[in-house]
Amino acid sequence: MNEVSSKTFGHVIAFLIPGFVVVWAFRPFSPTLSSWLGSSEQAVSIGGFFYATIVSLVAGLIVSAIRATLLDFIHHRTGISRPDLDYSKLQANTDAFIIVIEQLYRYYQFYANMFVAVFVAYGARLVSIRQYPWTEVELALAFIALEAVLFLACRDSLRRSYLRLMQVMS
Repeated sequence: MNEVSSKTFGHVIAFLIPGFVVVWAFRPFSPTLSSWLGSSEQAVSIGGFFYATIVSLVAGLIVSAIRATLLDFIHHRTGISRPDLDYSKLQANTDAFIIVIEQLYRYYQFYANMFVAVFVAYGARLVSIRQYPWTEVELALAFIALEAVLFLACRDSLRRSYLRLMQVMS
């Protein structure tokens, strides 16, 4: 049971939470999303919770695809080399491989996917209120600081994941 919980937690932080950030950011554009997420006046229905969870998962997977296409490319072009793993050793090292994925790589996915999700959410906010970043200086600075932290955290997590994978699979 502990293994299932650990894997579930990894998927929640890697995909569901960043997806929820994007879904939450698009509430102003969709009364349906707003109803699924509830408000201070109305409670969330079971169906709304289910739909919001599924849409958040889909959004999280789309965010992850954007991350894999853009952010991974940037990391690989700026000094983090993709390891050349010997997959013939996977059978003997399956447990260690899974530990590296669940304990290191999932956090990379979270930081990197949140980097993309926060970027999308901030853009959606600017569009929804029809303002530009310089009209909300404090929020723009917080956005820049958060993006910098997420970028550095995802870069460090990817580097550590690759290092451990090389130790396990080389």
